[in-house]
Amino acid sequence: MNLSEYHLSVKEFATICHTTRDTLRHYYENGIIEPFVDPENGYHYYSPSQISAFFYVLSLKNVGCSLKEIKSMMQSTDPSLYQSILKAKANELRQRIADLNVGLTTISTYDWMLDLVEQGRTTGQVACYEIPRVYITETPIASKNAYHMKDVTKELTVHLKNLNQKSNIFPIGATIALDHFLERDYAYQKIFSLSLSTPTIRIESSYPGLSKKILAYTPEASEDILFSYHKFEDYLKKNKISPKSDLFIVNLMNLYTLNREHSYLKYLFLFL
Repeated sequence: MNLSEYHLSVKEFATICHTTRDTLRHYYENGIIEPFVDPENGYHYYSPSQISAFFYVLSLKNVGCSLKEIKSMMQSTDPSLYQSILKAKANELRQRIADLNVGLTTISTYDWMLDLVEQGRTTGQVACYEIPRVYITETPIASKNAYHMKDVTKELTVHLKNLNQKSNIFPIGATIALDHFLERDYAYQKIFSLSLSTPTIRIESSYPGLSKKILAYTPEASEDILFSYHKFEDYLKKNKISPKSDLFIVNLMNLYTLNREHSYLKYLFLFL
């Protein structure tokens, strides 16, 4: 060790590296970057050559390496050790990127749905809309008497467990079979999740939207859902419309206050 190289004080070294004394102390205590310690006064001094070592450590930390992993690499000249650790971190980063993309898709899908809701509330009527291609992942409901979300807890649990952040979970909702809907039997048939991007897994069935045209209605927050269904049904019959899908009911918000007052934000649509 050429002690003459160790002339940078802790403050000077921290300033050059844009870091803190505490960080340098932590690295020293863990044997990552060790300064020269003056035996006479206990002061710590660093060498300019350790600046590159600091940023080497920083770059490895930024990709998720632990101090233990970093120390093992700094004390080894075996390329295979480096490769095994860095390959594992690369796989972790790819998964993080995938998770972030799922999050971005969720936000985009939800934002898009809210735009549709706003359009629907402006008109207050059943109306036709042109939409981008959407993807729907479904889980069938076993019961023939599921008229409320509390009746499909088992299927909802399975649906969420199978998705488990591998695909877009929210917005979420339920479908009513078209023939049942027209007969005013409003039992739920399937749980579904909606996404603007291709789902990464299949539960029972995943398929792109049947078309880019939907017929949709946004109920008022205080509106009886049966009134909404009847309004939708009357529009179909009056205009002699033959839909190409079941009725989708998206639950964008479904809340109960402390006083048990119910507030919801739903969006009803079917493909044409």
